Amino acid sequence: MSEEIRVLVGDDDVMDRVYTGWGFKKWCPQIRVDFARTGEDVIRYLEDKSHPKPALVILDSMEPRVDGFAVVAWIRTQKDLEETPIVMWSGRVDEKNVARARGLGVKDYVGKPNDPGELKQLIRNWKRSYLTPSNAEANSDSDAAAAQESDTQQFFKLQ
Repeated sequence: MSEEIRVLVGDDDVMDRVYTGWGFKKWCPQIRVDFARTGEDVIRYLEDKSHPKPALVILDSMEPRVDGFAVVAWIRTQKDLEETPIVMWSGRVDEKNVARARGLGVKDYVGKPNDPGELKQLIRNWKRSYLTPSNAEANSDSDAAAAQESDTQQFFKLQ
């Protein structure tokens, strides 16, 4: 059995997590999306080696306590994660934060999508850019199983 493609979304806003999960389920059902509510939860998820590492991490830049920038800095110190593509998004995009994110090796820094058309375009861009063809080919066998699965989106909840 081939390894599934995973995306980790770290965002404190439940509506953004639900919206993103809905978008991936609609336009990329073969990709499993896991969720973390805080920067600390993202780090705990990535430290947990009981599941495959994500092919892409999407982070909200403005999180309480441990923000997305601190999470990116931590990820870049982890040998097994340092090459993982990271996308950051925010309700407010300013050039200072874009430059800061780029300096940390973030691949893309975007505004949070406001309508399904924007979300669809972002997901398709991310799939094309970061969810590599070799991963997609390796997972072609799991596409049929994923399509039969009633809910491929898993909410990652840490206590």
